Amino acid sequence: MAQVTSDPGAPTDAEDVIFRNLRVWGNVGFNGSTPAAQHAAIADPSGGVTVDAEARTAINGILAALQTTGIIAT
Repeated sequence: MAQVTSDPGAPTDAEDVIFRNLRVWGNVGFNGSTPAAQHAAIADPSGGVTVDAEARTAINGILAALQTTGIIAT
């Protein structure tokens, strides 16, 4: 696979190269970590004595983003 950088003057060291339209099959580890299986779904926040609607909205947005990227199950 050819390496394509977004900047012609960018470094060509393999660790510094930015890939465009990169497709990966299988497990991928980042920053030297071992690839892990997809995390189980995480429930939306609920219950509790104090209800913070803004925080719950933000948390639900984060969970949605993680689900969209496939990091956690839906």
